[in-house]
Amino acid sequence: MVETAMNMYAVTMVVMAGVGTGIGLCRAGMCRAGLWRAWMTRELAALERGRPLDI
Repeated sequence: MVETAMNMYAVTMVVMAGVGTGIGLCRAGMCRAGLWRAWMTRELAALERGRPLDI
């Protein structure tokens, strides 16, 4: 149960960081949706493998 809770917490942190990064890039006028999507995909894939995240 604790592992599931920690995993959900990690997923939430990745998503929040990704959304924050995406909004920040758009506000800076560098809205590169492809790069942002690639970053999110890489982080979520790493999370599924159980690798520590590099946020």
